[in-house]
Amino acid sequence: MKKRKLKLSGKLVILIIAIVLMFVLFYTPKPTLTGFAIIEQDIQFDQGENLIAVISGNFIEQITKENIIFYRGHISGIPMNYDVVKIGTDFYVYALLLGKPAGNYSLVVDGVSYWNGIQISEERIIKNFTITENSTDFFVNPGVVLTNGNFSFEITNFKNVRRTIELTPPDSFITQENSFDLISGQTKVINFEINLDSNLTSQTLEYIQITSESTEYQLPVFFYPELINNQTNPIEVDGPETNDSNFKITPSGINLSMYTNSNLTKIFYILNQGLRTENISLVTSQNMESYLNVSPEFISVLEENSTEQIEINFTSGEEEIRISGHLFAISENFTTPLFINLEIIENPNSSEPSPRENSLPYCRDLEGGKVCPSGEMCSISTNLAMDEDNEMVYCCLGNCEPLPEKPATGKIIGWIIIVVIIVVLVLFFLKHKRIRPKVDLLDIAKGKKRSHSEFKPRNNYGDNKMDFEQKNRINRKRDDFLP
Repeated sequence: MKKRKLKLSGKLVILIIAIVLMFVLFYTPKPTLTGFAIIEQDIQFDQGENLIAVISGNFIEQITKENIIFYRGHISGIPMNYDVVKIGTDFYVYALLLGKPAGNYSLVVDGVSYWNGIQISEERIIKNFTITENSTDFFVNPGVVLTNGNFSFEITNFKNVRRTIELTPPDSFITQENSFDLISGQTKVINFEINLDSNLTSQTLEYIQITSESTEYQLPVFFYPELINNQTNPIEVDGPETNDSNFKITPSGINLSMYTNSNLTKIFYILNQGLRTENISLVTSQNMESYLNVSPEFISVLEENSTEQIEINFTSGEEEIRISGHLFAISENFTTPLFINLEIIENPNSSEPSPRENSLPYCRDLEGGKVCPSGEMCSISTNLAMDEDNEMVYCCLGNCEPLPEKPATGKIIGWIIIVVIIVVLVLFFLKHKRIRPKVDLLDIAKGKKRSHSEFKPRNNYGDNKMDFEQKNRINRKRDDFLP
């Protein structure tokens, strides 16, 4: 009986091990899809705020602008002013969110190889974020500074009221303007000097804290201090040019009067008498958004010594009002404003309101134009257009394709482990089921009676009785032991 108890204990041990393995398999936290490559950033931004994302990981290839894709919902390739810089072993992505409507967005790193444990992975790295209905007090350009010496950046007041800006720099550098006021739409260039007494001896990442009444921004500044004391081969500062550069809007301002319930269109030009400029966004100050439409809203490239026509469609309502604001043309290195002073007066010949003329085409009128449903993405870049409800949408001129499915490698491995465990258990029980109890001839010789459950010899008749030949064999063996 002891042997049978030991065998039962062995079975229980196997069962316990199997249960533990399955529990670990299903309840152990899985690593995220990004493996050992992660994106650190805020998950919520106000309209007009700068996005800063830090991408960390053991990358085999360098991350470039071509590897960064922005999604709005399921729409890919949305226009965005952004750049990528490498600081130490991390990659920083900064983007200007000016003019981006509230909603759900995603930052995607695609086409880059990196180490995920001991394996090389090319899986997309994804970070979701949200742009709220709130607007930021100011925006900063550029969003990241790389320097080995003195540097500067721009701050623009995005509100329609005066704002006080406070700067809190680290001890590594000095500015003469720690606090200043900006009127609505005003842009100010802030200059900094390196504090040579800070004894910087290695590459350092510092942050300048910029605050106003309701907005706070941490500006990353990366120093190459090994070049501070030796100014040979200096690094170009990645900062903006001032507004008196060769990049400007003409005319630079407009005073406009119009009747209530009316429309009026004006033409302006962006002049680029300097170097080739890319990714120019046209953004209106918040207080002017309901009174004008701009077309185009985004210019991908403006070659040197060239111009781009922009059309502004002004629309008034029933209210008489006088309002001032700005239209900003923003690129990676330039921010230039167009001042707008708008007065809306009562129409002496009141009539039915004229319908609003949209500067964007309808998606249905574009060849092959369609709006991809949720769960699908366009095979090519999308175009801004209007839908049947006169809402702005991203119109796909290619094919709507399902979003790529996430690889199920982990699930496959899990099911393989489960199948292996089940097979091992089945083989174990089948093996023990086939084991027959041993016949103790000494007990038989002594005439010990065995219970029905201890010995059930098998026979070809389907019952527990031994046939004639079996009885003879046992009797002969018994006689051999008897005196």
